Amino acid sequence: MLNKKVFTLGIKGLSTVWSDLANILNDPTSSKLWYRVLSDLTDEQYKKAIEHIVTTSKFKPKPADIREAALNTDDKETAEEAWIDVLEAVHADSGFNGTPDFENWITEQVVKAIGWDALLMMNYTQKPILRAQFIKIYNNYQEREKKAELAGKPELAPKAKRIHKLLSGIAKSLPGEDDD
Repeated sequence: MLNKKVFTLGIKGLSTVWSDLANILNDPTSSKLWYRVLSDLTDEQYKKAIEHIVTTSKFKPKPADIREAALNTDDKETAEEAWIDVLEAVHADSGFNGTPDFENWITEQVVKAIGWDALLMMNYTQKPILRAQFIKIYNNYQEREKKAELAGKPELAPKAKRIHKLLSGIAKSLPGEDDD
């Protein structure tokens, strides 16, 4: 949850570049609105976003710009990188192991949508078609996830991600083989 002092310092920082943003702090209605839509961000996300906007933005930011800068992480796997992971799994599979587990929940869902058997049996003429389908489905999942994050509404995230998180939490709470 965003600390109100950190929020105020961020707006003051923005107002050094865009002076009329100081009015946000002077108007209780504007201040409450901006804080409410940004309050789910952590202090670190907010600070990172303010710094990013001040150094890269040419136009006066809106709360949506701050949210996007705070939640935009460049460390997310691209569809092409995920496709390479799938191809490596296909080449490593003898056909008797079942569908592999992928670290990325989106990759798992796209493989499930296309079908592991279809990926195992693809030939060189089918490969570009399946690649295109994979990338399109993957990007759709990623876009839905991004919209849910930007809106601050996790219920908009695909069900598969919520289920994956739930199962991961349950798995972590179970005693492992290392436990005595």
